[in-house]
Amino acid sequence: MLELLLTRPWDAQLIRQARGLRFLVLDELHTYRGRQGADVALLVRRVRDACGSPDVIHVGTSATMSTDGSWPEQQRAVATGASKIFGVDVEPERIIGETLRRATAACEPASAAFRAALRDVVARDALPSEADAAAFLAHPLSSWVESTLGLEEEAGSARLVRSPPTTLRAASTKLAEATSLDATTCLDALRRLLLAGSRGRDANDRPLFAFRLHQFISRGDAVYASPEPETTRHLTLRAQRFVPDSDRAAALLPIAFCRECGQDYYVVHRRETDDGRVLFEPRELSNRFEDEGAEAG
Repeated sequence: MLELLLTRPWDAQLIRQARGLRFLVLDELHTYRGRQGADVALLVRRVRDACGSPDVIHVGTSATMSTDGSWPEQQRAVATGASKIFGVDVEPERIIGETLRRATAACEPASAAFRAALRDVVARDALPSEADAAAFLAHPLSSWVESTLGLEEEAGSARLVRSPPTTLRAASTKLAEATSLDATTCLDALRRLLLAGSRGRDANDRPLFAFRLHQFISRGDAVYASPEPETTRHLTLRAQRFVPDSDRAAALLPIAFCRECGQDYYVVHRRETDDGRVLFEPRELSNRFEDEGAEAG
């Protein structure tokens, strides 16, 4: 669109109104690479020239521009990329990253005293309540979660960085090793603590613990389910016509998801037979033909 604004005669007035442009902001800067990156880099130069703004301040934002090496190395890598895109010299010290701070009390996860306290609260099921924020953040299990799963110190510095993502099961194994308790007990304790932390609020009305759970399904129409209640239906990612081991008594239908609310729907053709029976047949999401009494829905 910015390219079109520069070339369409009827948008010339808008470009004139942008004379002396002070800021030019590109979001998701890491996506501008290869041929598209070259196109955008040249567009930036044309915008700067068209607006008569040689001293425009360039701003680029990205959460994943560079994650390799130390923080100074990341700054240098991002500065090099930004300089190419914006066509100006971007100094490494101009690269701003996130600054993390602990929410819980600092702890030494490897110390015998801390491990004993951690084992005691997990074994007694003495988990903190989200209603008392101060007690929650001072709890040994909260400190262990943040120190083990949330934050770590960057190698060669005391700078706090995010820990690599992990799974609940892997986290429960770590907690079992630290407490000498069984993994099932530890898994249950971790689940309840994380949920309580997401419900509790700090003085700024933010969650005490903010976490994300990711499940990867590449396409909505790659999920198949039997037409039964949600609590009992069979779900699978493998394309097949019937529920396995059902002797073809239970059909499997593809599912699609609403892009606005996430509601799932069976993707079918509705067809009436000559004797008045109504049949639902699976269809591809893109297949919307309607003939011989078949209605896509």
